[in-house]
Amino acid sequence: MRFLLLLCLASACSINHRSDQFACTNVNQCDPGQRCEDGFCVGGTTPGDGPDVDPDGPKPDTFSCPPQCTSCNIQTNTCNVDCGVSPGTCANAINCPAGFNCNIICTRNDLCQNINCSQGESCKIDCKGNATCKNVVCGPGRCDVTCSGGMSCPKINCESSCACDISCGNNASCIDTSCPQVEGDPFQCEGFRPNVCNSEPDGCNTCM
Repeated sequence: MRFLLLLCLASACSINHRSDQFACTNVNQCDPGQRCEDGFCVGGTTPGDGPDVDPDGPKPDTFSCPPQCTSCNIQTNTCNVDCGVSPGTCANAINCPAGFNCNIICTRNDLCQNINCSQGESCKIDCKGNATCKNVVCGPGRCDVTCSGGMSCPKINCESSCACDISCGNNASCIDTSCPQVEGDPFQCEGFRPNVCNSEPDGCNTCM
């Protein structure tokens, strides 16, 4: 009899009693990953489980650059595409991510064949390599294109841009460019030489 009494007492000591610490009336009172069941938070982890987290330690990286960008700045929504850093990126069509201000630097010959900025906030394109920027489509935002590489920029369309500046060097192609048009004067936004756009004349810069 005495043995059975001791056995019962030992068994009682091994029972895990639920405390008020885990009491709940709805799931919002429980820790993440837990559920409110029969008036108590169950499941998930309990306080003290798992490694301690240093509140002053580095925060996890919650943002990564869009695939097209070799680097970016989320605070200014700036996307940099540098062909010198990643030639493989510039071997494919380059699409400025939606809502980003893109800086596209085409230094490698025969790359940056197709550039599309129709979804971007703005685009600044530097076509330094030979035979680069063969087909450039600007979006409604500001578009600046500098063509210094040999036979670069044969086709640029910035007709829908609120402002467009195209500068073509002596060795650049620039044989087919479409500039923004001002009502009543379709040639108002063309530059001092054929196939170059200029945002300085009246009505050629409507960017807010």
